[in-house]
Parts: sequence; structure tokens; C-alpha cells
Amino acid sequence: MNCSWPLPSNATRTQTLRFQIKKFVAVLSASVITFPLMYSVYVNRNDKIILTKVVCFADAIVHLFVQMFFSTIHHDRIQALVEQVQEYCANAKPYEKRILQRYLDKYSMPYGVTASWFYLTPTFFFVGTLFIAQPFPIDAEYPFPVDYEPLRSAIFLHHGFVCLQCTSIVCNNMFAALLIFFAAARFEMVMEEFRAVESMETLIQALQKYYRVKSFAREVVSVMQYTAIATTILATLPLVLCGLNIIGRQPAMVKVQFAFMAGIAILEVFMVAWPADDLLEASEKAVQSLFESPWYNNLVKLQKAVLFSLVPQKPVFISCFYIIPVLSLRYFCSYVSNALSIFTALRLVVNDD
Repeated sequence: MNCSWPLPSNATRTQTLRFQIKKFVAVLSASVITFPLMYSVYVNRNDKIILTKVVCFADAIVHLFVQMFFSTIHHDRIQALVEQVQEYCANAKPYEKRILQRYLDKYSMPYGVTASWFYLTPTFFFVGTLFIAQPFPIDAEYPFPVDYEPLRSAIFLHHGFVCLQCTSIVCNNMFAALLIFFAAARFEMVMEEFRAVESMETLIQALQKYYRVKSFAREVVSVMQYTAIATTILATLPLVLCGLNIIGRQPAMVKVQFAFMAGIAILEVFMVAWPADDLLEASEKAVQSLFESPWYNNLVKLQKAVLFSLVPQKPVFISCFYIIPVLSLRYFCSYVSNALSIFTALRLVVNDD
């Protein structure tokens, strides 16, 4: 929907032209809804429920533009990473395929359920609009009459398309998670080779492979950190705004809607924090697995080389200056904890009012 997955390097001119047209249509579609949303903020500035929905949706539009911008400027680098992954999987050894399959079995179900949650939520709102007095799925306002056909139906379908565009952000997060998990899996493959070190030759080969994997992981982080950081920052505003309506005096149905939206915001952050934490742990423990090899039964030269190699290595992680020191599950827990603290403080203010 947002044309973030890169084309293969051998794509034809026709495929490239079609890809550029799709991306232009996606940008145009999201841009068209921007002005009605801004006008809706002005019109509904005194209605907390509608204003919150509009601001949350505007945040999703901004998120969409940010992700498309990063995927465009890093297209060639992402394309190279995808081709490296494809080539590696095609030539993987049996033990490497077992590790990749273990990752697939472990993470496919949670991410599949999360993607379903992301797509079912806007679908629920879209279909539900047909049975309530609200004319369109998005609370946008137009400075001209829109209550006649075929304009009304065109706007209705456009709103549904934009909802799917915003939902497709989950695909960016899953793509980033895929590459980060793959980098973590390659560190586990290096661990297997470290544990099998029996001579100076195998030690040198394992260390060379470790530094190649570390270079690949750093490239993955260098490209995909923008997706993770943008997701974490942009998910904060809707989370806080939805929390305001959940703790406020609102009807139960309204609270359920905002609870779904808050759940999406939390899951967005979790989708990028989980693989980042896995990569952090795998890159930190990779060289330490060398201690599990039978190095102590070999020559003194090999023993000294192993002990020298066990010097702690700097792990590969995602960070953003002072905003996100290290993106991990620990940071995610502090992120949720801080959000709950804000909700508690806001609840006291709401109760006083």
C-alpha cells in the first residue's frame, strides 16, 4: 500500500515505472486527506472525542509519510540487504537453516496475530460506519457539500483506502523486524562455529565470520533504525490522547474504541523493540560462546588466542541520542510504565476538574 518494499535490482523499466506510479498515487491519496483533517481540527476543536480521533489519524498520516520518505532515500541500501538475505538463505547450510526455521517458528505467530489486529481494527471501524449516523469512516470535514452521489461514495471509498494505507505501516515494522531478526540469527550461527573451534585455523575462520556478520548487522541497524525510532516517537501522541479518553468520563463504547487504538500504538513499539532486544543480546553473547568450545584441551597458543578473543565486544543496538538510549524490551517496559504514570497524573487532573 505504501510501496516501501524495494524492487529487485534486475527490475525492468516497466516494473520501475509501475512502482513509481503506485508510490505517487499513495502519496497523493494520503495528501488529499490532510487538508480535510486540518479543517476538522478547527471545526471540532471543542469536541474532545472527535478531536482525539482526528489528531490520532493525522499522526498516522505523518507516520506514513515519514516511512515512505525513509524507504525512498534508503531504497538502494534496503534493496542490497534484501538481496543479501535471499542469497544467504539460498546457500544456507543445514544447521543454518535449522536456526532460521527456529526463528520462524518462534516469531511468525505473534507477528501474524499483530498484523491481523492492525488490519481488523480499521476494517471494524470502516464497516461499522455503515450502521451508524457518521457519514464517513474518518472524522474529516470538508468546506463544501459532500452529501450527494457519487461524491459521497467516492469520499467514503477514499477514506477506506487511506485507512488501509495507514494500517500498512505494520508492514514496514514487520520488514524492519525481519531484517533485525535475521541479523540476530546470523549471530547465533556464529555461536555454533565458536563452540566448534578446535584449532587456530577454525578460530580465525570463526572470527572472520563474526566480523562479517557484525558489519551486516550494523548496516541493518543503520538503515532500519529510522523505522524503529519513528515508530517509537510517533506512537507516543496517540497513546497519550487515547489514554485521556479512556480515563475520562466517556461512554463505554467510546472507551473500547480508544482502547483498541492505544493497543495498536503499544504493539507498534513492541514490534520494533522485540527484535532490537534479540539483536542486542545475540551480538553481546556471540563471542562469549567461544568459551564453550574445547579450547582448554588444546595447545597453549590456542588457549591464549581464545582468552584474548574473549575481550567484551560492543553489542549492536538501536539508539537515538537521549530520546532512546538503547531500544530493547527493558526500554519498552519503561516506555509503557511512563505512559501509565502520565495516565495516572492526568486522571488526577480530570477528577479535580
